[in-house]
Amino acid sequence: MIEKWIIMLVLFCFATGYAQNDKDVYLLFKEGARSICRHSMFKDGREKTEIDFICKKRNSEGKVWFIMCLRNFEAIDNGETITVEEFQKLKIGTIDDLMRKAESDWQVTHKGNIFKDIYIIEENEGKYNKFKVKWIGVYEDE
Repeated sequence: MIEKWIIMLVLFCFATGYAQNDKDVYLLFKEGARSICRHSMFKDGREKTEIDFICKKRNSEGKVWFIMCLRNFEAIDNGETITVEEFQKLKIGTIDDLMRKAESDWQVTHKGNIFKDIYIIEENEGKYNKFKVKWIGVYEDE
């Protein structure tokens, strides 16, 4: 029997107006994502994952480190239930979309402002719960 996946979607609204339209990026979190917190990704798309998100850009190697697993989020509201129709309107993006956006807007002195609003949407038994969260992880140097 196929194990039922708990799907979590994360919406990243970037600090620029660009992301306040249909360019918002939604990414899938699948069950087990809490234990996968770090992954190296390169501009050519090798070693990509659906789980980790941007923390640090290494200009010399063109490498971006993503350290943003679920345990690095903290809810800042009580959440709300959204309808199936609202859920179906979400446009699912790819990690490459997020990389391109983050790299184009990268500001070394404003690392904490890459993402303006972050939401996690959890699917559980046909219901969708939406939580506004903040990232409480730490930027790491290699």
